[in-house]
Amino acid sequence: MAEIRLTTTPAAGYRRLQVHGQSVVTMHQQLASLLANRLGQPHARLLSRPQIDSESGDITWFTSGSGPARRLDDLAPGERQRFAGLCQRLIAEIGELAGRMRNEGGSAVLVGHMLDLAVITPSDDAALTPSGNLVFIVDELPVLSLWGHAREAQAVPDLPSAAVASPAPVAPASPSPANSPPTNSPPASALPASSAELSPSDPPASPDHPVSDAQPGSSGARAAADKPAAAAASEAAAAPVSRRGWLPWLLPLALLLLVAWLGWRALLPLAPVIVDRPGENPPAAGEAPATDALAAEEARAAALRGEIARLEHERDARLALCKPIPPEPPKAEANPPAEKASPPVIESAPPKEPVPQPKPAPQLDTKPKPKPEAKPAPKVEVKPRPPAPPPSQPSPPASGAAVPKTDSVPPPQAPKSACNPSYGPGDEPEVVVIVDGSGSMGEPFAGASSRMALAQDSIAHVVNGLPSAVDVALIDFIGCDQVRLDKFYSAPQRGSLIGEVRGLRPGRGTPLARSIERAGNIVSSGVQSAIVVVSDGTDTCGQDPCAAARAVKAKRPNVTINVIDVSGGDGRATAQCIAGATGGKVLTPNSMLDMSAKVQQATRLPDTRACGH
Repeated sequence: MAEIRLTTTPAAGYRRLQVHGQSVVTMHQQLASLLANRLGQPHARLLSRPQIDSESGDITWFTSGSGPARRLDDLAPGERQRFAGLCQRLIAEIGELAGRMRNEGGSAVLVGHMLDLAVITPSDDAALTPSGNLVFIVDELPVLSLWGHAREAQAVPDLPSAAVASPAPVAPASPSPANSPPTNSPPASALPASSAELSPSDPPASPDHPVSDAQPGSSGARAAADKPAAAAASEAAAAPVSRRGWLPWLLPLALLLLVAWLGWRALLPLAPVIVDRPGENPPAAGEAPATDALAAEEARAAALRGEIARLEHERDARLALCKPIPPEPPKAEANPPAEKASPPVIESAPPKEPVPQPKPAPQLDTKPKPKPEAKPAPKVEVKPRPPAPPPSQPSPPASGAAVPKTDSVPPPQAPKSACNPSYGPGDEPEVVVIVDGSGSMGEPFAGASSRMALAQDSIAHVVNGLPSAVDVALIDFIGCDQVRLDKFYSAPQRGSLIGEVRGLRPGRGTPLARSIERAGNIVSSGVQSAIVVVSDGTDTCGQDPCAAARAVKAKRPNVTINVIDVSGGDGRATAQCIAGATGGKVLTPNSMLDMSAKVQQATRLPDTRACGH
């Protein structure tokens, strides 16, 4: 399933919610896995994947899906209300899961608080309802962007007091000197890292306000207040030791006991194993079965030998019936050589006929027409003597007119090649090339190092062989809105065009709909034009490429869009939709050589290098 880019949000104006110094958005993978296991995929897909720019701090939000991304604010009122209700239901169910995890205690409290912060988006609403501008609808499911963020003055839930008042156990420390001030504050690693974790109104832990289970005014609190500061610090440091100091020793002690038991088992002598071995003189009772088995095997062998002898006898009898057949073929083969010997006997007769040959010569003199020359030919054709007529041809020079007629027939002229067509002024066809720039174009395909490299090599090969009258254009976008390149290159400029194609790099997104729309705007309206799209997926900028193709066909009826699908089958539906809107074809290459053939076919123009200029 391809990734779809939703939007990019700046770092300024918002604060990232954190738990113990860890930003909630950086825990996307863990939170999505937890939601998928506990609630389901719709809840996991509610949180879009953030990609944080290390320099500017801006965040680009992505989600997985096959359809276009639509903002909630751009929908019709009825559809907007339905998806808004679905989004609120998913957020409420995530909140219920967070509440259950807080009740589990321990580290689950922090995870539950992290889920509470994850579904918060910048909002002026006290109910923390997500803004419709930050909610996208992909594959009929809502997706949040800018989650885990809040405005500077926006109120967010605080970290539960149980998680704040119960930091991780600290190793016991030696009592401080009597003259040193008592310290009851928790370590720095246990303190909250932002206002999202601990409200500024909460009093800090100090000797005057210790964070403990004793409530002000209770007997325990009064007793602690009556103790000296040094004694209170020593008791607070020793308390974890008295309650938990022996717990870490349980596992080593258990391992030590296991090793001792295994060593004791290894030192025990093994029990003797009794093996029954037959003696040199087995009992007489055992001889009877062995003898019977041997006799049975010998009888079986004798029966097999008899069967073999019978089969050999039958084979010999059948072979004896076939003896008369082989001599007949040699007799039949002896006849053809006798026929071949007869031609030499016939060839001896023609040498006697050279004497009557001068007689037909005077007959040829009486008739100047070339017809009599054909009559002696069949008589000579009986034997390989066709050279006889040529010597009789010197007689026609007397007439003088017969020879030029036979030599005046011109040889057939080879038809002129039509693979390099000529076009009238203003009728030259145009070709526009669009190459997918998504990150998946960097993956290997059909034996090539990457899909992008395969497309670049094939386009460069085909462009060099197009007719010189054809102009070729390349469409390239930076992001989803800014056009980098959209001009035509003539035949002398094709080297620059190939250089631009070689400079394309995957990872720039796929504004497929915008590229098709731009290609339809730059082609001429009165000539046949072909738009060649090399893609492996769908539009990642939230647009509809099928609608763009239909709009181009309505505006330019002479345009045909042919799609070369290198997705391996994942983007087949989108490719068929684009090509079908303009009467084009979807071409799927299966090798590097086939890729060049598919690009040539998509241009609907011949390769002039095969014309043999």
